[in-house]
Amino acid sequence: MSSELGSNTEVGGTPSQPNIEKSESGIIVPSSGRRGHISSGPSSVNDVIIKDSKFVGRVEALNGHVYNCSYRQAEMYTKTTNEIAEYVGRTFKFGNDARLAIEHLETHTFSVPPDPADDATKSEMRIWEMELKEFVRRKTVFQENMKSVYSIVWGQCTDVMRAKLLARDNHKLISNNGDVLELLKNIKDVAFNFQSQKKKAHSLREAYRRFYNMTQDVGVTCQEYLERFQNQVDVISHCGGELVMDSMIDEHLPATTTRASASGAQLEVAKKKAVDEYLACSFMLGADKSRYGKLVADMENSYLQGDDKYPAKMTDAYSLLVHWKPDPNMSQILDTSKE
Repeated sequence: MSSELGSNTEVGGTPSQPNIEKSESGIIVPSSGRRGHISSGPSSVNDVIIKDSKFVGRVEALNGHVYNCSYRQAEMYTKTTNEIAEYVGRTFKFGNDARLAIEHLETHTFSVPPDPADDATKSEMRIWEMELKEFVRRKTVFQENMKSVYSIVWGQCTDVMRAKLLARDNHKLISNNGDVLELLKNIKDVAFNFQSQKKKAHSLREAYRRFYNMTQDVGVTCQEYLERFQNQVDVISHCGGELVMDSMIDEHLPATTTRASASGAQLEVAKKKAVDEYLACSFMLGADKSRYGKLVADMENSYLQGDDKYPAKMTDAYSLLVHWKPDPNMSQILDTSKE
């Protein structure tokens, strides 16, 4: 276990200095004498003070995106996974296949070229042979790429995250097989459940709280807000929660249909519409009030007058925020209040 955990700490100083130990604060101090004291002369062992460097992962191109166990670990999981997927798609041969597998946590399926007809011409046979060769080549490269991605993902895990992963029953099998998709699923499970020792109801309650307390801060782009919003929704889903009520589903059933008489397909369509509508509304209500407060107020007033202008889908809500022109007078008020 110790060899796989590795070290995220850079250690300096001379190796000949004895009795050096690490304090709980992450500072290297001598095992005897005055802890943490820094003298003015270079000859004393007390001069040696070494701090843990911030862990940024093994791949410099990932710009410090790592898998960690912290307050915003679920958000970090999403951002890091997206960054790795983009990096793989950009730099690996046939990387798009691996990118899609990472993003969806599903292995890429390759379609075998259909056999040519019995009366196929030489040209058709030649084309089929080339397609078959390309199929085998892409599938082989994909498998090799996924093995390489395993090392990348593991290299972006902090020691704390690695310790939690190593404690899982299936980790040894995952490691032996180099199964990066199962590794990512384990990381996601750790990140989205916050702390494994918490009761499920506790984790779910926290997930709901984070969702309803989340707003778009001043200066945060709509893209960043959307990513955080979707991440919070994913956390609730991962914990077994839902963001839709039966009464909202009823509103989207056909006029003469009740929940008792509706078919499974009708209920599924109604539920999807209800969820889309609820998420779109929640997304709008959490938007930065300094930029979009008037937009939300106008929607409320229009609804009172019988004109429902609330977006029905998340894509519509996002597009509305991106293209909306904020009230310049409100911006001037905000700038004055900061002075």
